[in-house]
Amino acid sequence: LGAKEGVAEKLKHFAEQKYSGIKIVGTYSPPFAEKFSETENKKIIDIINKANPNVLWVSLTAPKQDYWIFENLSKLNVNIAIGVGGAFEVTAGLIDRAPKWMQNFGLEWLFRLYKEPMRMYKRYLFEAPKIFPIILKQKLIKKEI
Repeated sequence: LGAKEGVAEKLKHFAEQKYSGIKIVGTYSPPFAEKFSETENKKIIDIINKANPNVLWVSLTAPKQDYWIFENLSKLNVNIAIGVGGAFEVTAGLIDRAPKWMQNFGLEWLFRLYKEPMRMYKRYLFEAPKIFPIILKQKLIKKEI
């Protein structure tokens, strides 16, 4: 579920070529919206339930995909739903990966910031750092226990 029009189909074709026996039961790229209308949301749920997948991969960007899964999981006939962000585009070969050394050092985010500064700066420079105090707090609490 998700990504730009045609990306999921390209990824489906790629996966079927690479992994013989994989069974991808459907794809759907909804129109871009901050939040789906009730009509569109019902359509999405109906498409998913008709396809009856075991695993639902959701590529609607974070945190939108996470909220969507949380709000709709109880209406879906799936065993698991996983938010994958931009993984569809990356796996389909539509977005360049960072050089291997950057991947190995956990710097793929820096490469994405370099490649798409206007799209990524807010996420990586303002939103992501907010998690560090939370992680630190959890580490300190865990040591006290």
